[in-house]
Amino acid sequence: WHSWRAGGGEFSYTRTPVDSSGNTWVAISGYTSGTTAPAKSNTFNIGFSAETVYDGTYEGVITLATNDPLKETVEIPVTLSVTGIPDIALSETEVDFGNVIIGNSKTVGITVTNPGSAKLKVSSVSSANGDFTPDDEKFDLEPKKNTTIIITYSPSTEGAVESLITFTSNDPESPDNSLTLKGTGLITPTVVTEADSLLLNLAVGEVITDTLTVLNTGGSDLIFTVDLSDVEAAIYPMYDSSFTFTK
Repeated sequence: WHSWRAGGGEFSYTRTPVDSSGNTWVAISGYTSGTTAPAKSNTFNIGFSAETVYDGTYEGVITLATNDPLKETVEIPVTLSVTGIPDIALSETEVDFGNVIIGNSKTVGITVTNPGSAKLKVSSVSSANGDFTPDDEKFDLEPKKNTTIIITYSPSTEGAVESLITFTSNDPESPDNSLTLKGTGLITPTVVTEADSLLLNLAVGEVITDTLTVLNTGGSDLIFTVDLSDVEAAIYPMYDSSFTFTK
């Protein structure tokens, strides 16, 4: 920026820093104040930086206080337009839901972050397999913000499955960002006992051992616990136990 004086007397001035509302996008370097002789000039450097600002338009004013009786204050508007770049980052690249019984479901949260300098616009969150469903199909994220997308796995068939969920956005470097999903659907276990009840008649002092057989007629491992309840007296109690019956 250049100031000059064409009149007959000396020109005194004091510059005031740009009112940039706390931002560091513009700065003035040169004299803080000074005197310009007739027909002479002084030059100030105005520096602009988009290193610490985001996408948008920034405005400020350079104020020059002088001894010119007709222009004691000169205000020069300053405007900077910044073009930012959105960026998408996922907290995971692959999620394994493990074993899930058909009819049940399991959820996992994925954090989506915008480390860029412009608003991230996710226009689509699409699943290639209906067994995996996101809780949101599109959203926006301001720079340096994040959100959590909940993905649910509800197996419809037995066996292992692998699929993708794709985030389509305005990220110029990665417009389609995919997350690998894995899971295994299990057929529900089915418990069957060979006896619905046990009835024994013993003489006092007699001890015998009977058996209770538990069957699993389902398609995956049956996990259960055994204990005694509502027992009035037990000479040889059965303590709590856990068992796994394989299909």
